[in-house]
This record gives sequence, C-alpha cells and structure tokens, in this order.
Amino acid sequence: MKYFILILCVFSSLAQARESVFGVWEVVDEDTEQVKSVILITGTDQQIKGEVIQLYHPELPDELPRCGACNGALENDPIVGMTILRGSVKPADSDRGDIILLDPATGKTHEVNLVLEDDGLRLRLDSTAPDGYSGSPVLGKTAVWQRPVASRDKS
Repeated sequence: MKYFILILCVFSSLAQARESVFGVWEVVDEDTEQVKSVILITGTDQQIKGEVIQLYHPELPDELPRCGACNGALENDPIVGMTILRGSVKPADSDRGDIILLDPATGKTHEVNLVLEDDGLRLRLDSTAPDGYSGSPVLGKTAVWQRPVASRDKS
C-alpha cells in the first residue's frame, strides 16, 4: 500500500508538471527546426523566473556567447545562466500577469502572457503590447517553446 501511494504521488506530480509552465523548455528555430536554446522555468504560485541553461550556437562552438545587445548590468554577460523571463503570474481574476521576456539577440524586453497548449507540451508566449514584439526577428509576435523530446515521450 505504501508503494502504491508513492507511485500515485509520482504520477500525480508528472501530470501537474505537464499542466504547468514550470520545467524545461526548448526554443526551436522556426526556419531550421533546430533547438536553439533550453530554458528552465522555476518559481512559485506568484512569481516566475526563466533561465537559459543551454545554448546551441554552431558559429561559436568554443566560445560562450554573450549578450552584446544588452544594456546596464546584463551588458556582455554570458547568455547561459541569464534570466530572460521574470515576473508575476497572473491572478485568477485577471486576464494577464506582469511577465517580462528579455530577447538576448536584441537586448529588448517585452511584456508577455504565457499560454500552455497541446496538453502542456507547448508554451506560447504572446506579446501584450499592441505592436507585438516590435518586429524582433528572433521571437516574432508570438513565440512557441516546446518540452524536450524526453518529456514528450513520457505521455
């Protein structure tokens, strides 16, 4: 009975993780369909934080890419380890939260809504600004991140 409860808890946790923005996400290039980076989203019920944990940069295989387009404290910081998503999770009675996404390619920040799709396997980042991401070539007006293949195979 003890093992049954343990197994039930494990499967319940996996199901909840699937329906949560928390966890590991891949950013895929729309043109090449190759994974560009891996983001880890952590936080609480009220706050969220997304950090770049891996970056695939074939042009610079031996160098750690830096945020040359960033200003202030992030200027020239390594992109791996950088927090690119942060803010308040939307309250139940609101239509959006206050989540800010940093685009390391341009150094610009964008206010976004996070929307889970495809049973929690895809995360859509919608701009809350009327003009979208102001023409950001990396993210476009809506970005879609996906769970890593290993996570998708566990369904």
